Parts: sequence; C-alpha cells; structure tokens
Amino acid sequence: MRIVSGRLKGMRLSSPSGGLIRPTTGNVREAVFNILGQDLSGLDFIDLCCGTGAMGLEAASRGANTILFVERDRKVAQILRDNIQVAAKRINQDDLKTKIYEESFEVFLRRGYQASLIYFDPPYDYFYSKDWADKPYSKIVKPGGLFLMEHPKREPRQIPETLDGLHLRKTRKYGKSSLSIFEHIEDVHQE
Repeated sequence: MRIVSGRLKGMRLSSPSGGLIRPTTGNVREAVFNILGQDLSGLDFIDLCCGTGAMGLEAASRGANTILFVERDRKVAQILRDNIQVAAKRINQDDLKTKIYEESFEVFLRRGYQASLIYFDPPYDYFYSKDWADKPYSKIVKPGGLFLMEHPKREPRQIPETLDGLHLRKTRKYGKSSLSIFEHIEDVHQE
C-alpha cells in the first residue's frame, strides 16, 4: 500500500499481517481526495479508526495542518507510529503535526476536538449494531466541515439523511465499499 498523491506520493505504508485491519483501497483514497481537493493547506484532519493511518497521511501529503489519528489497537498503533516516522523524514517535521490517540473513537468523541475534515472507517460489523447512528459525531466537525464515512456497499440499514445533525450530501460506491459524505451546516437562524 502506497500514498497516492502529494508530497508523500509513492511512500510505502507498513500494515499488520493477519487481517487485523481492512485498509481503505487506493481507488477509494484517490476518490476521496478528488472530492476534497489536492490542496488541504490550512485544514485539520481527524482519521477515526485509522489503522495504518493511510487517510491521515494522504491528507498530510496534500498539506493538511494537523492530523489526529484514533486507533484503539496497540499493535496497529505501533505500525501507525512507524508510518508517521517515515512520513516525517520525507516532509519537514515542522509541517507535519500529528497526534495519536490509542482509544476507541467513542472515547475520542467525548474529548471535544474538532476538525474541518473527518474520515471515519470503522470495522464494517460496526454498522450492524443498532445504535451506530446515535453517536455524537457532529461534536467533532467544525461548522462547514465534512464527515466522510466509509461503510459496506450492502448497508444493513439505509444511511440516514441526517447523522447527529450532519446532513448527507452524497453517497458513492467503490467496489465493495461505499462512501457517505456528511456536512455540518451552520444554522443561519441562530441568534
């Protein structure tokens, strides 16, 4: 697995063996950054359930300011650290601001951090739980920001039009995966 584009283009990412994670495919990563744009300068990015950190490092490769990685598995988090170290050698370390949270995304949601761009790629079984749509996702999305959620193409339930106040812009299918993009729209009627 390699970084698709930007300053880190071609960088090889280490990945755990044994099916411990399901990495986001290159075509999904490329599609995401075609949607977001190739220049993310000045934007911050949260990679929830990040695994190897491919999405966050793709964002860094395109100039994102600060990238927060959330991964609860310690073994996978160590591989993530290694990938970040390799990236830091290729990019000026002052330009690569990262922080890793070794915890579940539910714990992270309570921290109160916000970003303009969030990528959420949990294990696909997550979408079979009854309460998956009832989490406070909007708390981490800045007004005007985007929450991108990768999920199985054959969704067990229909993706809601609003997810904790975030509004569905579109859903696209890529092989066995789908990508739903939600936006945090500011309420213009607030006083």
